[in-house]
Amino acid sequence: MQQVCTIQSIGVYWRRNFWAFLNLLQMLLNPDAEMRITPEEALEHSFVTMSHLADYAHRSSYTQAAFELMVVCPACDSDKCHEYLSDSESNTESSDSGEVFSNVDNSGTEESSCMESNCETPTSPEPLQEDELFILHNKSVRYKVLEFIGEGGFGKVAKCVNMNTNENTAIKILKDVNNYAKEVKMLEKLRTLDPERNNLVRFMDSFIDDDMSCIAFECLDRSLWDLILQREERLTLNEIRPITHQLLVAFNALKGIGLLYTDLKLDNVMLVNHQDQPFSVKLIDFGLAMTASEVREGTIVQPCAYRAPEVSLGLPISEAIDMWSLGCLLATLFFCKDIFKGESSYDVMKTICCLLGQPQDHLLKTPEEYHDQLAFLNLLQMLLNPDAEMRITPEEALEHSFVTMSHLRKTTW
Repeated sequence: MQQVCTIQSIGVYWRRNFWAFLNLLQMLLNPDAEMRITPEEALEHSFVTMSHLADYAHRSSYTQAAFELMVVCPACDSDKCHEYLSDSESNTESSDSGEVFSNVDNSGTEESSCMESNCETPTSPEPLQEDELFILHNKSVRYKVLEFIGEGGFGKVAKCVNMNTNENTAIKILKDVNNYAKEVKMLEKLRTLDPERNNLVRFMDSFIDDDMSCIAFECLDRSLWDLILQREERLTLNEIRPITHQLLVAFNALKGIGLLYTDLKLDNVMLVNHQDQPFSVKLIDFGLAMTASEVREGTIVQPCAYRAPEVSLGLPISEAIDMWSLGCLLATLFFCKDIFKGESSYDVMKTICCLLGQPQDHLLKTPEEYHDQLAFLNLLQMLLNPDAEMRITPEEALEHSFVTMSHLRKTTW
């Protein structure tokens, strides 16, 4: 009978946790950027502060796990959290690891999580052979390249050892020197922020060695994407919470210096050490970051599945786009799939409308704006006709609807 009551209690606490999580998702995924929750506001949300669980901190292993897993977040301001953790230091009757790191199914019963003891580590990239090793260097430091641990359209990431300090270092080798200059510019702006306190990758060095543009960072463990592949199951809400908190701290810091990150996805959130619980994470890759002052209306940014509605609709954008991406990422961690997956902005917007409803009228283009754009595109098409004989003349262009605005008069009358 006591065991049944315990399972029922866990179910109650889990459901409260789940509804708090869904409420935060709803506020992150508000199609109206003006109404979307900010990082500062989200840090006060009950899912993060655990105010909905605080009164039950000593009553169940589930809520104990929730508070114990937040020790990774030194900026947590929950009084109940501090009170619980202070009590825990002097309390020897702590639950075992099987209870702390638990996964709860829909019925509220606990199932043992897939931990490092029964999960295979993903196969590491093959290290370079001795005769393949080479050295990258700037004026004062030499880096021996040990292996390539990542590759993308930008270039490659190499695991290196700093031959001065013997410290492992990750070096991003970019193909395009312009992309290199842009990323270094963003990283220099980040120097005003404490990378440890704000959960940002530590930028160490930048240099050009022959034709290779290199940026050196601290060497981290693996991405959230790798973790999901390794575990082959979703993260629990108690595991998601400290990740949420750490990323909110990061985005709050970026917002404070007027930076839009624009590229949040599972690949760009790195675990400091995947074998440690709770998970400590850092935000990496600022190659597509931009300052709020340089953002232009109509700029297309963000991975398609993480793209905020205002980006797809060509509306003004702000730091709020990163909060939308955070909502998408958290949903992926919990549901183990992209909720707005699609091959184009059209596909994503169609899914958004199905799940969240059509964006309000003031967020959509007016008929006049829509027809004006079509008229402009038509004029461009006629001006850029490869056949000179068929190309529009000045006299004809002066009579085009985009110039005469005949298409606008019809919608105004």
